[in-house]
Amino acid sequence: MKAPKRTPMTFGPGEKVIFLGIDEAAVRVHIELAEIPLSCTLEGDDRSLCAQVRETAVREGLKDLSCFFPGSAVTVQALVGALEPLGFSCELRQDLLEEDRLIRLRFQKTQSIIISMDSRKMENPDLDIRYTLPDRIEEWSQGAVQDNGHDYVDEEGHILAVWLKTEDAEGWWPKIVELLKTEKFEDNDLSQSAQVLVSETPNAELAGCRQVWPE
Repeated sequence: MKAPKRTPMTFGPGEKVIFLGIDEAAVRVHIELAEIPLSCTLEGDDRSLCAQVRETAVREGLKDLSCFFPGSAVTVQALVGALEPLGFSCELRQDLLEEDRLIRLRFQKTQSIIISMDSRKMENPDLDIRYTLPDRIEEWSQGAVQDNGHDYVDEEGHILAVWLKTEDAEGWWPKIVELLKTEKFEDNDLSQSAQVLVSETPNAELAGCRQVWPE
């Protein structure tokens, strides 16, 4: 019998790997698990597994987490629902490995930085800024701060907000402010017209964020 093809999996520094209803040895039959920093196996029904994952994340103060489980072991929605209130976003909604029908969900604890821009105060209110601004920040930060969408946050449609996600909003927002002071975006000096807000949760509503600049 031909040996099954092994699928390589890589993990981030300090990432916790949790096997739900299966053990690591069973997974290794089909997957090359490279350099797992930490791992454990949990057993139980769907509700119990979700609670155990949540408790593990809280107890160990996790920022990165991958869960492996058979499709019948736990629902994707239940696991996402258990971790999102803790500030985790699901980077890989469903990574289905065809050979053994395993699902991998990778969670990352992220925070929000929001840049709010009033078009009435901008020299050139070009809508392309909703893409060029976060793209430049992601490139400049080498991926530590990433685009997380945009929206108008006033009824008249004058104020555009760009959401950014990062693991360390408090550490990055002052650096982003310095970037806004030294570079122009679509010919706009955003240091004269923008506001910067932060939140410890991902996808934060503007009303729940704290303005950090201008002070």
